[in-house]
Amino acid sequence: MKNTIKKNFNRATSTYNEVDDIQKKSSSILIENFNSFSENFIPNKILDIGCGTGNLTDILLKYFINSTYYLNDISESMLNFTKNKYKKYHNFYYELDDIESIKLSNDYDLIASNLCLQWVCDLEKCIKKLFNQSKFLAISILLEETFSSWSKVLEKYDIHGAIKKYPSIDYIKKIINKLNPEKYHISTKSFNINFENNVSIMKYLQKLGANTAHYNKRNNIKNIKNLISDKSSCILNYNIAYLVIKK
Repeated sequence: MKNTIKKNFNRATSTYNEVDDIQKKSSSILIENFNSFSENFIPNKILDIGCGTGNLTDILLKYFINSTYYLNDISESMLNFTKNKYKKYHNFYYELDDIESIKLSNDYDLIASNLCLQWVCDLEKCIKKLFNQSKFLAISILLEETFSSWSKVLEKYDIHGAIKKYPSIDYIKKIINKLNPEKYHISTKSFNINFENNVSIMKYLQKLGANTAHYNKRNNIKNIKNLISDKSSCILNYNIAYLVIKK
């Protein structure tokens, strides 16, 4: 699964910024929440998990220009993109690795991650690991019911394995309460994108690197053709949780 994720995001590096409006909005909301919750705490060392093309770092730089940044991604292509994007900065360091296996060598003031941690295999273990390494965590993550409209379309054509299962808000709250933090804040927000047809959604997900699409190989070709032939409009819905946690 991780190899598939890595390959998809490597391929999507050149197209990601064409379709990342939701990701940019989510980055802004996350850091607004952090600044409000932390009472304008200024972090010296910041780790951006799953930095991608730098949407979250762009927002962070607006507030914390003098901080030292550590950017992580599983995709070498994405990380090379951000290296080139921020080459004028001397306070940037880069970590190419899967966040579940990486050894974090620094204690950070802020670990932030926008729409990345839904990809990990063990969410509870990962959040605990990050919590132990930072004064603050600021995380946005996809919740259950995300892409539910698209999932129903796929079910209609008996296509399986294309939508990842996302965690519930109750499960995330349980994880946080086990950490016994000093305090935390959780909010949620939903977004909808309208598409003209199914092919438009498929192209969008491919450009975003979010196509875990096993259906290309594992499902009946006739079903795929029927899906593509369906010209009905469809909604792609996002359900996002925003978490800010103080150790």
